[in-house]
Amino acid sequence: MDKIKELFAKVLAIKNFKKRLFMTLFGVIICAISVGTIITAFFMGPLIEFFNVHVARPILKDKEEI
Repeated sequence: MDKIKELFAKVLAIKNFKKRLFMTLFGVIICAISVGTIITAFFMGPLIEFFNVHVARPILKDKEEI
Protein backbone atom coordinates (compact mmCIF):
# COMPACT_ATOMS: atom_id res chain seq x y z
CA MET A 1 0.00 0.00 0.00
CA ASP A 2 2.91 2.35 0.65
CA LYS A 3 4.20 1.88 -2.90
CA ILE A 4 0.83 2.89 -4.28
CA LYS A 5 0.84 6.04 -2.15
CA GLU A 6 4.38 6.86 -3.26
CA LEU A 7 3.43 6.32 -6.91
CA PHE A 8 0.32 8.45 -6.46
CA ALA A 9 2.39 11.21 -4.87
CA LYS A 10 4.85 11.13 -7.81
CA VAL A 11 2.00 11.26 -10.34
CA LEU A 12 0.48 14.25 -8.54
CA ALA A 13 3.86 16.00 -8.44
CA ILE A 14 4.27 15.50 -12.20
CA LYS A 15 0.74 16.74 -12.85
CA ASN A 16 1.32 19.84 -10.75
CA PHE A 17 4.60 20.51 -12.53
CA LYS A 18 2.91 20.20 -15.95
CA LYS A 19 0.09 22.50 -14.89
CA ARG A 20 2.50 25.14 -13.64
CA LEU A 21 4.67 24.85 -16.74
CA PHE A 22 1.80 25.23 -19.18
CA MET A 23 0.18 28.04 -17.20
CA THR A 24 3.49 29.90 -17.19
CA LEU A 25 3.95 29.41 -20.94
CA PHE A 26 0.35 30.45 -21.56
CA GLY A 27 0.82 33.56 -19.44
CA VAL A 28 3.99 34.53 -21.28
CA ILE A 29 2.36 34.08 -24.68
CA ILE A 30 -0.79 35.99 -23.71
CA CYS A 31 1.29 38.76 -22.14
CA ALA A 32 3.39 39.09 -25.29
CA ILE A 33 0.27 39.30 -27.44
CA SER A 34 -1.33 41.84 -25.13
CA VAL A 35 1.73 44.08 -25.04
CA GLY A 36 2.05 43.92 -28.81
CA THR A 37 -1.62 44.79 -29.25
CA ILE A 38 -1.35 47.78 -26.92
CA ILE A 39 1.78 49.07 -28.65
CA THR A 40 0.12 48.68 -32.05
CA ALA A 41 -3.01 50.46 -30.85
CA PHE A 42 -1.08 53.45 -29.55
CA PHE A 43 1.30 53.85 -32.48
CA MET A 44 -0.98 53.03 -35.40
CA GLY A 45 -2.71 56.44 -35.40
CA PRO A 46 0.48 58.52 -35.48
CA LEU A 47 1.96 56.17 -38.06
CA ILE A 48 -1.05 56.58 -40.35
CA GLU A 49 -0.99 60.36 -39.89
CA PHE A 50 2.73 60.47 -40.74
CA PHE A 51 2.09 58.41 -43.87
CA ASN A 52 -0.81 60.65 -44.89
CA VAL A 53 1.14 63.89 -44.43
CA HIS A 54 4.43 62.84 -45.96
CA VAL A 55 3.41 60.31 -48.62
CA ALA A 56 -0.27 60.24 -49.54
CA ARG A 57 -1.07 63.96 -49.66
CA PRO A 58 1.99 64.91 -51.75
CA ILE A 59 1.11 62.17 -54.25
CA LEU A 60 -2.49 63.37 -54.43
CA LYS A 61 -1.39 66.98 -54.91
CA ASP A 62 0.84 65.93 -57.81
CA LYS A 63 -2.06 64.08 -59.44
CA GLU A 64 -4.37 67.11 -59.09
CA GLU A 65 -1.87 69.32 -60.91
CA ILE A 66 -1.68 66.99 -63.92
